[in-house]
Amino acid sequence: MDASQAWAAAMANLDAAPVSLHHNEDANPLVNVEADGGWTSTHVLHAADLVDRPAPHGILAIVPVHGHLMLWAVDGPELHTCVTAYGPLVRQMWEEAPEEYRLSSRLLWIREDGIEAVGVEPAPPGSGLPGVITGSARFVELLSAFRPPDGHPG
Repeated sequence: MDASQAWAAAMANLDAAPVSLHHNEDANPLVNVEADGGWTSTHVLHAADLVDRPAPHGILAIVPVHGHLMLWAVDGPELHTCVTAYGPLVRQMWEEAPEEYRLSSRLLWIREDGIEAVGVEPAPPGSGLPGVITGSARFVELLSAFRPPDGHPG
């Protein structure tokens, strides 16, 4: 068996694994993925199928600990809100988990050509300053293309 056949077999097995999807009530919902055995992190490999909606700017994924996967299609200015809201949440979930269950303390940005980590460093409490968003130049450029909502600290 060559590498492409092994990959095809792995994806077929992943597609056959039952998952349960839960959506919040937003127009662009956050999708919570649950799977038997808690191996939800492997489903990040077919995130676009699970989100099942246009994601013109990729997908944000939250995978802080074993058994936890949440996905959100990036399609507009809400990107600022999602990064600043979910970034610290992911870090907190990761820090509170037992070390052997930890996966990623950062958001993941999934695109057609790869996956990269995105982070948020919160401002000091009471400073009134925005947090600092970290990621590749490509991600920061995308984020800069969207104007945050009025009154938003990000």
